[in-house]
Amino acid sequence: MGETIGLSLNSVDAKHGFECKDLGIQKVTFEKEKPVTLTFTASTPGTFEFKCANFCGFGHGRMKGQIVVSP
Repeated sequence: MGETIGLSLNSVDAKHGFECKDLGIQKVTFEKEKPVTLTFTASTPGTFEFKCANFCGFGHGRMKGQIVVSP
């Protein structure tokens, strides 16, 4: 908590998106052979949901997860 985190995003197939509104991360898109790195600082502990924010085909709705921030 309170530290700046760097997150590298890389696709092995199609164009994808990453979004975690509760951490203030707006839609970031990335595609095969064009990785992106984003940084953020979590100021409060908790579990924050993220999802794929760019329709990428069959299975898109299952592309989600959690970021856990500990004190």
